[in-house]
Amino acid sequence: MPEPANAVAAATHPDPYPFYARLVRERPFGWDAGVGAWVAASAGAVEAVLASPLCHVRPPAERVPAALAGTAAGEVFARVARMSDGAAHRSRRDGAVSAVAHLDLADAASLAGRWTRALWREHGGWRGDAGFHLPVYVVSTLLGVRDDRLPDVAAWTTAFVRSAAPGADAATVRRGAEAAARLMELFGGDDVRDTPPLSALTAALAAAGEADARTAAANAIGLLFQSHDATAGLLGNAIVALGRDPALLAGVRAAPELLPDLLDEVLRHDPPVQNTRRWVAEEGVIAGYTVHAGDAVLVLLAAANRDPAANPEPHRLCLRRAERRAFTLGHGAHACPGGALARTIAAAALGAMLEMDAGFAEMAARRTYLPSVNGRIPLFA
Repeated sequence: MPEPANAVAAATHPDPYPFYARLVRERPFGWDAGVGAWVAASAGAVEAVLASPLCHVRPPAERVPAALAGTAAGEVFARVARMSDGAAHRSRRDGAVSAVAHLDLADAASLAGRWTRALWREHGGWRGDAGFHLPVYVVSTLLGVRDDRLPDVAAWTTAFVRSAAPGADAATVRRGAEAAARLMELFGGDDVRDTPPLSALTAALAAAGEADARTAAANAIGLLFQSHDATAGLLGNAIVALGRDPALLAGVRAAPELLPDLLDEVLRHDPPVQNTRRWVAEEGVIAGYTVHAGDAVLVLLAAANRDPAANPEPHRLCLRRAERRAFTLGHGAHACPGGALARTIAAAALGAMLEMDAGFAEMAARRTYLPSVNGRIPLFA
């Protein structure tokens, strides 16, 4: 099989992992003129970039993607913790962490099982938008959204997420802006504002001197934004792993308590987030190379996960892997606070599918991947 054309195309290549392994061996960190960015591939280089104060999550001159500027989608984008740096990021992340801490994982598991069965019936299997709707349904319910509002919230979240993707066309951006306005109205309204997770988020922002209702609403939306693709991809890649390996499927059927171990290993072995980007704010040295203000860095999380220096026998899917290291959910200040929630939702969904005797091999055989520059998210037609 030919290698991916470049490190960006690798995300949705049928098998990008030999390519990543070659980069780890031959060019753990270096400038790629074709991509127009530094590329960090090894575990050491990825860790150095993600921990470096030189690197920000947005270009210094473009805090909001130009296509979103001046829209409700742009406002949400600018206010969420994930897209902030410095003091603003710290206060907003504290708010997000507080909100996540008030989400009951037992309730999340129960809701995920319930909604998996409902979406399966609605779609005639795990098809269409079911994988994207599931995390939105669960997280929205935990945030206090009524059941009758969930289809709208899921559709709005999908529209907003797609509008923020690089290369989104004008119609997609317009739909995302309209959806973001609806979401801001919902999460800024009285129906959900006083639920424990959102009260905790607001209190954390206020404690940091950022008592702004719209920032609180934006970061509630940020919880949906971050769970949307990542949880769908984690669940989808676990479905593929089970569908491709009859022995693995038989093992988890016999011992469903292995599902959390499976998901931890899928996060490392075939992660839903393959790469992320950072932008250099000022000149300095990273991984032994001088980088300059304005430089972009493509951070290959999936390559670092399979660096043998981080994980022995990295290409083997091993549920009982000792001292597993995975960079999928980030590292350092911008590490995702919702990893346990995503794993809980995906484990409960897989448990429901096992009980329904879902055809994992058939699902894996008919998968394609969502067109993306950073996500590896199976679509099941």
